[in-house]
Amino acid sequence: MSVKYRYPKGTLENLREKYNDICQICGKEIVYKSRITIDHIQPQSKGGTDEFNNLQPAHEKCNWKKSNKWI
Repeated sequence: MSVKYRYPKGTLENLREKYNDICQICGKEIVYKSRITIDHIQPQSKGGTDEFNNLQPAHEKCNWKKSNKWI
């Protein structure tokens, strides 16, 4: 599902600004052309919500590797 349909407009941009364009899983910079996703800090499968304070930016591959684990 596309980010633009699941979250309010601007959510990803606000997360990138909040976290200074750093992937919160690997710690590397998020560059404009990167495939970027919104990750749940507390996975939804473990009770996490879609609230802004439970979201963080992550590279797509990092998010896949993390899956539903806590980091």
